[in-house]
Order: sequence, then structure tokens, then C-alpha cells
Amino acid sequence: MKACVVTEPYHYEIREVPIPEPQAGQIQIRMMAAGVCGSDIHIFKGENPNSRYPLIPGHENVGIVTKVGEGCSRIKVGDHVVVDYVMRCGECYQCRHGRGNVCEHVLVRGSGTDGGWREYWCVEEPYVYKIADSIPWKDAALIEPLTIGEHCTARAGICEDDVVFILGTGTIGTIIAQACKLKDAKTVICCDISDSSLERSKQFGADYTVNSKTQDIVAEVQKITEGHGCTVAFDSACFPGSLTMVMQPGIVCNAGRVVPMGFCTAPEKITQQMINGRELTIVGTRMSLNQWVPTAQKMAEGKGKGYERWAKIHNLKQAAKTLSVYQQYGFTSPEQLEAAVDTAYQKMRQTSGELKALETKLQGKKKLQRQVLAYAQTKAARDGLRAQKSEKARAAYRQAHESDFIIADAAARYFKAHGITKLPARKALQAEIEQLISEKDGLYNTYHEQKQRFKELQTVKRNIDQILRRDEPHRRKEQSHER
Repeated sequence: MKACVVTEPYHYEIREVPIPEPQAGQIQIRMMAAGVCGSDIHIFKGENPNSRYPLIPGHENVGIVTKVGEGCSRIKVGDHVVVDYVMRCGECYQCRHGRGNVCEHVLVRGSGTDGGWREYWCVEEPYVYKIADSIPWKDAALIEPLTIGEHCTARAGICEDDVVFILGTGTIGTIIAQACKLKDAKTVICCDISDSSLERSKQFGADYTVNSKTQDIVAEVQKITEGHGCTVAFDSACFPGSLTMVMQPGIVCNAGRVVPMGFCTAPEKITQQMINGRELTIVGTRMSLNQWVPTAQKMAEGKGKGYERWAKIHNLKQAAKTLSVYQQYGFTSPEQLEAAVDTAYQKMRQTSGELKALETKLQGKKKLQRQVLAYAQTKAARDGLRAQKSEKARAAYRQAHESDFIIADAAARYFKAHGITKLPARKALQAEIEQLISEKDGLYNTYHEQKQRFKELQTVKRNIDQILRRDEPHRRKEQSHER
């Protein structure tokens, strides 16, 4: 049989090698398809320190079972299968606690040992998983990178309340976007320097895109999230400084999660304050774990198939929700929906402006309250100063009570700067603050309701536009007729 062998960096050859026979507990597989991963390129270039030569690369491998060794019962001849590339000892702390992907003695097929770029190979049965016969081989080869997306999003705990930022929209970044949408993430923002790559990411679930070469990332994220920031950030770009970039204030919100995806060894400018100041969670992730069966099942069901699922059907769950909301509001045309989106947006922005004005007023009252209280606490010192009979005595007294007079003088300057000639009563000021807080809470509730309605209508509009292809100018007349 033939095998592709990297003999040394930048050199490979197609060799004739014996067909391996399955030993007890092994499965013989005829390889039908294999992906070419970026890590395979690194091996070819000699950039993977864990690789040895000569080496048969390949870890994105699928095939058909041709023989089974003694003791195998789960896998049968003729089964279509995918191969887990992570080999683990099963005995170390990590393996005993279900973290075999970071086993102390982990060995990776196609890197630390021979992989699947050959016609036949033999693999231990526990590392072989059956897949549906209906999945085309070229699509089945994508199961492995899809498990990466499933694993890292599981590690990040992606849920329907998450606003996700993804730096880098290569293969893995695009897969992460798709995985996030399949897990019902509220919003996905993809960032890259390539417009074509960003455009592709929209086909796989990206709600917004940012070109970091021409746009201010923080400003755009703040605009999209209305000043809140993202709850989760994935660094799938993995270049020097990329992790520091995604951890900037304004990108990840307080209590957010940051997920570095690669193995960039360049130092980052990250401090404890950057993490603890916002109580961020840094989530490490490596390869995949326990994702082969569910990922293969999703692909069999059409979820994520060949990176094309989202573009082709726009997520059936969202489509059903779109129809439900469209009918609920009684819309009879896309134009009515568009007008409703504009109205909802204007109401939300108006309330947001009122909130900002109210918040500014409240903060002003709170600052006044702090100054009034501070000034009141210095009354004894001020009275003592007035009791002094001479300039020398007053100077000595001020020096002895210097801290009190620093506070009193600062408060007096504040009052003068704000035109306050008579200090408000403390009880009345507290009552005014409590009233403002009550108004703010009520306005916040209104704002969140309006925001929810706007987001809902916006989602419906986006889905309707995709269905009607309203982004294609040459379709406008036809669409109008169809309506």
C-alpha cells in the first residue's frame, strides 16, 4: 500500500509499505478521506517540536472498516468510522478525572506517532467511532475540526445569553462561530483583517464583523454591544499580542471568559490587574474531549455539515422562531417589519439617552452628598479654627488639623464650582437620591424590554432578508413580486 511520509522538514515522499494486520483489540481501516490541517503544514515545515521524522502525518481521518481483531465487539466490518487522534494512558490523574486530552503521557496521531495519510492502518477499538453511512467522506473528514469547536465552546460554557467575540476567522474561527450559533449564542462578532474571510464568517453564523485593519475593534464592539462588551472572547488568531488584544477593556465585559485557542509562545502583556480587575476567567482548551459521538450525530442530522449548513438553511430553530414572531406581531409585509425595527430602535435609543441623563444627574447628586457629608464631618475643626484668637494660633491649629482642612477646602471648592451657596439638608438630599434610583430602576426595566423587542425584531428581519435574498440588488424586483 501507499503512504505519505515526511522524511524531514520540507521533504516528503510516497512510499510503498506493508498493509498492517489488526492485532487483538484493533480495527483495520481503509482510509477514504483525510483533511490537511494547519498543524500538518507546521510538521512539514519542521515547526512542531513534538514531531519526529520520518512521520506519516494526518489526524483528520475517516474510512471504512475492512477487518477487526480478536476481542472487538463494538465496531464491525463495513462500518464507516472516524478516528480519535488523542491517545491517552487512562491511569494518570487527568485521565482518571475525565481530562484525557491533557493526559500526562498524551500521544497525538499524525504528530507524535504515525497518522492516517496512508491507504490502510490499524487503530485500537476505543479510539474508533462509527459514523452514519449517509455522510459523504469529504464532509466526514471535517468531524475532527468540528470536535475542536464543540470542545472549546463547551469549555467556555456557551449559552443563549452569551455575546461572543472571535478573533481570527480561519477554519477554526469559522467553526467556533458555527458552534456558538448551534448553541444558541445571542450574538457572534467575528474579527479579522480579511474582508473575504469575514464575509464567509457571516455564512456560518456571524451576526457582525469587524475588520481590525480598518476599524477600531474596541469602538466597534462597544457600538455593537451598546457599551456592555462581550461575555466570551475566543483568540483563534494566535499571533504575538493577540491574547492581549482580546483582553482589552471594552471587548470583554466584567466576569467574562477568555479562551486562547493556539500555542503561540510569544510573551503577552497581561497583568494580574487585567484579569482580577474584571474577574475574568481564562479558559484553556486543547484538542477535543468526548465530542466525537455527538459531533458525528449532529453532522448526520445536517447540523454543521461541510461548513455549509448555516448558509443553506439559516438554522431551522431560528426559522421557526422567525415565523412565530412574524405572525405574533401581525406583520403582513417585510416593509412593515422594517418600519417596526426602526421604531423599536428609536424608542430604545431615546430611553438610553434618558437613562444616561438620569444617571449623570444621579451621580452628581451622589457626589454632592459625599461632599456635604465630608464637609459636615469637618465642622468641629472649622469651629475650632474660628475660636483661635491670633493668626499664629490659627496657623498652628490648621497645621495640627491639616487633614480635616484639606477635606473641608476641597468641599468648599466643589460648592463654589457648582454655584452652591446654601447646602441642602442631608435628609432631603438622601430622599432625592432614592427617588432618582427608583426612577432609574424603572427606566432600566423599560430599556431592557425595548432592547429585547428590538433584538427580536432585528433577528426576524435578518432572517427574513436572508430568506428573500434582499441583499442581492438584482433580486429586488422579483422579491417585490413574490411578496
